Amino acid sequence: AEVEKWILSLKNSKEFLKLISDSISGACKEVKSSFDYFEVNKGEHVDKVYISGGLVSIGNLEEGFAENLESDAEILKALPKGEKKLSEVFEGKEFAALKNSFSAAFGLIL
Repeated sequence: AEVEKWILSLKNSKEFLKLISDSISGACKEVKSSFDYFEVNKGEHVDKVYISGGLVSIGNLEEGFAENLESDAEILKALPKGEKKLSEVFEGKEFAALKNSFSAAFGLIL
């Protein structure tokens, strides 16, 4: 619980991003390799990447991906606005901080 509070606090998000920058860079290198393979074999270019999961609650994560992938990156919202009012069912700071962790589960439900 303490780690989650530390990670999600705005004061420490830049510090956390700095700590995981090598991991982001390594993951992006693998993804970029797949993009390159796709481009060579299919002749199409990937213009945008959507990021989901628990770490997207950390501010500016998409910027690191965009920079490393040399492509646009956007957070895939697990609970799009204007859809069913799930936010009314799941209220509170705890859910707000963790809602992006549920993106795979919501995707399977849909």
